Amino acid sequence: MSVASRSASKRKRAQSLASKGGSQEAPRTGLWAVLLRIGAFALCIRFVYLWQIQGSPFLALRLGDREAYHQWAQRIAAGDWLGRGVFYQAPLYPYLLAIV
Repeated sequence: MSVASRSASKRKRAQSLASKGGSQEAPRTGLWAVLLRIGAFALCIRFVYLWQIQGSPFLALRLGDREAYHQWAQRIAAGDWLGRGVFYQAPLYPYLLAIV
């Protein structure tokens, strides 16, 4: 199939869609709607999980990196914005925790 015949078939398809009132963008909007529904469903599942685990004694347990980030965020919230020495972990997460 030559390039000219392919472009002619594309033009015919676009003209037939335009005459029927259709659009080539219709499948894309359907895709976004499906992705939005999947994301909303996943968010609902996370909220249900957090609601179910709220009474667990392990939820407040901070070990390892979780405790280090918590202490670092507390120092940032107390006014020690720059800290001392070189960052040994990614610095943006403790700043986010300090704001929250």
